[in-house]
Amino acid sequence: MPQMKYTLKDGRTLVFSRAQKEDAAEMLDYLKQVGSETDFLLMDENGFPGLTVEMEERFLESNLQCESGGMFVGRIGGELCCTFSIEPHPRERMKHIARLGITVLKKYWHIGAGSAMMEFIIAYARETGVLRSLWLEVHADNDRAIALYERFGFRTVGRYTNAVCVRGAYFDQLAMELLL
Repeated sequence: MPQMKYTLKDGRTLVFSRAQKEDAAEMLDYLKQVGSETDFLLMDENGFPGLTVEMEERFLESNLQCESGGMFVGRIGGELCCTFSIEPHPRERMKHIARLGITVLKKYWHIGAGSAMMEFIIAYARETGVLRSLWLEVHADNDRAIALYERFGFRTVGRYTNAVCVRGAYFDQLAMELLL
């Protein structure tokens, strides 16, 4: 898959590409940074403790084999600014469904990076010829993310009560889907 470029609200160019093995160390640092910037993610300032560079390299290499999904990075001026994953279900009877995960560094909020990711993800999913439905979970209090997903056609299909615990407080997650 070639790189895809998007012009953001501030005029900068966001470039999406598949994450490569060589991105592993940078990705682990990124996960710590993005996890420290918001309570709406499933990680905190520790990223994913126990995840080594070697483990991340193997993960990224295996994602390159996935024809209807994988791990992707977004860069502005060469800096890693956002990531997203498209994870097709491993079972044959559900391979037409993919789960999404997206992150954006705080300094890149409000300039269109989230919208660019959603445009790319949906176009990519449709082009696979395999995917028919995209699923995601979102913190029920994350109004901006929910509005973004709804703007791109996602609808809420369920609610997980007390699904996430952040510093001793429990929060609900919404299950959302987009039928392609």
